[in-house]
Amino acid sequence: MLLYKKYNKLLSVGTLVLILYFPCKKCGCGLPILKGSVAKCPYCGAKTLYMESLYSFKYYLNEILHLTSIKQKGNIKDSEIERRKSLIQSFFYKLNTDFNEYRHLIITKLDNINIDPIKLYYLIRSAGNFEIIVEEFLLTHLQEENIRKKYQEYKDLSYIINKSLLGLYYSYLAKKSSYLEKCTEYYQLAERNYKNIVDFCNITRLENNYSKICKKKEIYEIITEFAAILRGILNKNPKYYSEKFELLLNKLNKIETEDFQKYNLYSQIESIYQLVRDTSVLLEKVKIDNPFSSSYSVEENIIFNTEENLEKLNNVRNWIKDISEKYQIYQRDLLKLHSGKLINYLESYRTEFINYNNKNIKKFNSLLEDMIIKAFEVYNSEAVELMNTLSDFLQDDIFNEKVIERTEIEYKDLLNLDELLKKFIKDIFQKPLLRNFKSEYCKKFISLISVKHTEFDKYILKYVNRIFLNFEEIRSKKILSLEEQKNQFSLELKPNLKKLLNSSFNLDEKVLSYPLFFDIKVENKKLKLNHPEIISLIIENPNLTDIKDIKIYFFMPNSFQSKLKFTNIKRLKANERRKIKTKIIPKAPGTSLFLVMAEYQLTNKTFWMPSIKLEFEVERAEELVKYNYYQIPSSSLFQGEIEVNRVKFIRNYI
Repeated sequence: MLLYKKYNKLLSVGTLVLILYFPCKKCGCGLPILKGSVAKCPYCGAKTLYMESLYSFKYYLNEILHLTSIKQKGNIKDSEIERRKSLIQSFFYKLNTDFNEYRHLIITKLDNINIDPIKLYYLIRSAGNFEIIVEEFLLTHLQEENIRKKYQEYKDLSYIINKSLLGLYYSYLAKKSSYLEKCTEYYQLAERNYKNIVDFCNITRLENNYSKICKKKEIYEIITEFAAILRGILNKNPKYYSEKFELLLNKLNKIETEDFQKYNLYSQIESIYQLVRDTSVLLEKVKIDNPFSSSYSVEENIIFNTEENLEKLNNVRNWIKDISEKYQIYQRDLLKLHSGKLINYLESYRTEFINYNNKNIKKFNSLLEDMIIKAFEVYNSEAVELMNTLSDFLQDDIFNEKVIERTEIEYKDLLNLDELLKKFIKDIFQKPLLRNFKSEYCKKFISLISVKHTEFDKYILKYVNRIFLNFEEIRSKKILSLEEQKNQFSLELKPNLKKLLNSSFNLDEKVLSYPLFFDIKVENKKLKLNHPEIISLIIENPNLTDIKDIKIYFFMPNSFQSKLKFTNIKRLKANERRKIKTKIIPKAPGTSLFLVMAEYQLTNKTFWMPSIKLEFEVERAEELVKYNYYQIPSSSLFQGEIEVNRVKFIRNYI
């Protein structure tokens, strides 16, 4: 009776044989559909009209056996049978080859597998139609048992291929879907088709113990259970299925086959099982492990042990970063298993991890902050010590070459100290987690270095001013002419000044206030009573910038008559020389002093030029005439200083 149901699906009407089973329009599975009726496929759920099924069947009948009509006589010629056997065998080999191209029997949400659903479904329909065609157009005409057994195996294997690919297709749809309801439905359909294979293998084994079919059963039993687990973990923690995963892996290990599909299935199950274990281990590791130890305390000379300190920092940072990256990967994969839905246990995992991770990040950033502050303190301390050394040397003799050399050494030492701090801070700025230290400490870093550079330049500038003062003192004592002043300045002072400027950070010649070169020229220092004499004041600006508002005052005893007591030069350009003449007439005999003083502005600062003295003798007076100076027209010019004959020039404006 069972064989009758399985093989005799034809009704004989006269000499024609009518077919009762037609393929589903979608998956190709055989359906008991009559003319004018509609049947619902139990394998894919599609509803198929009789004519839809008929057209589909005719297409594959022509594709496989090159027949255009489904009508056939009860008896056919042997040559026709041989022709059909050859075509069916050829088509099966192609079908089986195409099936083996799919290296996975099921697709999980963790798999990165892309398939062509159109091509896949064409293969599914081909296998379903092939099964019906073998049954209806060949097996019913075969009499010999051995030959019949061979083509019966083709039919049975095509059934397995059809249902296996259907399960693969629905698992693919489940992977692509982001709706839990749809995923559940797809996994149910996949599970149902895999279960049909298992049931079919059981029935086949009862009727005929095909070794190939029996081996297929074992692996599809595992796939059926795996599909049920995939459906179950859509709304549950996969941790609850750990024992089932272990059981499935043990079953796969016992299957003695070299089939690559077995190994791929093993890898798929193991990946989910391992994901569950790795997530649990990671959460425990965050709780127990402490990347910070006593060895990570801030050192005293932190910027001088950069490599060692950065290595310690990198170890901690890499630990935190590695843990965070792993958790992100695990969480992303777990979300995939749940179609992107953050279910309760994932929220709990997330909260737990974030709390512990943020705690470690806060500790790490605090350690970095302490290191930055300590580095600033070390830099400041070293720079202060360097400045003190420089200050001591700058108290020595002005023309001591060792002072210049020492200044260059201290300058290079400060540059090296800058580089150490820059390198350390640059590396530190790249280490923070979830915090931008660069925006917080970059200005402080720049300000600290700038302040030290400014302080260093101030020491240089003070020393330069000492050089200028020394030059002015020598000029006054030796009463140097203007050309002598220029020569001494160019030959003795300028080279040292250039060295000092090169050893500074922001100083250049434009910011320096070179002393003015000046001289008083007179044809005869022995004057005749009531005889006019011309006195010439020569003044030259050696600076690189213009000098503004030069006020010149002439002081002489009351015994001299002169129209010019004050004059003004609005602007004296760089390297410009001016000559100012005045006429004096002595009215009394004796020795007298003639003084000239000047006030000028340079680099927005006001300077007083030391007084120029010139002694005159009128008619060889024996006694030195006591004299009184003319009062300065405006008392504000002295800014509260003492009387004119006691003016002292102080060149200190730092």
